[in-house]
This record gives sequence, C-alpha cells and structure tokens, in this order.
Amino acid sequence: MLVCFPRITSPEQEVEGCAQLSRALRTDLGLDSITLVPARVWWEQSFAAAGNYDTWCRETVSGHDYWTRQPRFHAFTLMGGVVGRANGNIAQHAMEAGRAVFHFAEDQRLRVLTRLVPTNSGSWAEEWYVESSPISAQD
Repeated sequence: MLVCFPRITSPEQEVEGCAQLSRALRTDLGLDSITLVPARVWWEQSFAAAGNYDTWCRETVSGHDYWTRQPRFHAFTLMGGVVGRANGNIAQHAMEAGRAVFHFAEDQRLRVLTRLVPTNSGSWAEEWYVESSPISAQD
C-alpha cells in the first residue's frame, strides 16, 4: 500500500503515521500483514526513471513488478485532510483504475475516499480537500 503524506511531513512523522495506519488496518479491516510504503520513499526510488510528475503519478498506479507481474501497489491511502498535486493525481488515477483508495482521517480511523474537492487555491501546485466515508461491511 502506498501511503501519501503531506509534503511537509518529516520521515519520523511518516514512521509514526505508518504505525498508526497499520494499527487501523488491523482494527478496521482485519489485515495483519501489509507492506506500507511512504510515497516520499517511492518517489526517491522511482521518480528519475519517470522523468516528470504526471508520468510518475500514472506509473505509480499502473506499474507492475517486473518479476511477479503484480501491481506495485494494490491500494493507496491519503493522510491528512488536504492533499497536494502529486498525491491528488495518484488518488485520481487510482480511483479511475478501480483501485482501493483510503483516507486515514484525523480521528485515526480508516475511511474510503469518495472524492477530492479543489481548494481553488490558484497555485501551480494545486490542492484538494479529501472527502471520505466510513468503511462499511460492503467495502
């Protein structure tokens, strides 16, 4: 699972956020073992090969492992209530591809992403508010 933190998140905060998310995955979904990859770590490993943000965002969602032919990421989680351009684009591509996209809400509960709402900031970086709903038995 790719975990998309706000840009200003420190590596130490990412470790703590992943630990909290891991607990929620066990509690909310009954998942005992899942690999969580912070998007910053994935970016450091893969951005140079992609060459630009748009390609990187698309390949992050659509890419497959060379050996196993499995998707690199089966699910995505947005951390925080506002996401920037790269995290928002990843979430949009994932939703369009029918992938699981979650939001780890401020109440420390895992929720299903329902949509991203533009903040109309006018910035080149773009930002979106995250809207999500509780996970139900059907999800």
